[in-house]
Amino acid sequence: MVFTTPPSAGYGYASFWCDTCLEGIHVSRAPVPAGVTALSTAAPIEDRTRGIPNYRLVT
Repeated sequence: MVFTTPPSAGYGYASFWCDTCLEGIHVSRAPVPAGVTALSTAAPIEDRTRGIPNYRLVT
């Protein structure tokens, strides 16, 4: 699971996936829990996507 958020915002995007089947979901306007390290939307795309596999969205 990875959170990506605009700088100084308490909300952002959450990406959840299964490492076994590589299926997951993407949630927008998700609250970012206190104490969670979130990636910044201001960072270059290469930095924001590092460590996130190419998973298939489940709809």
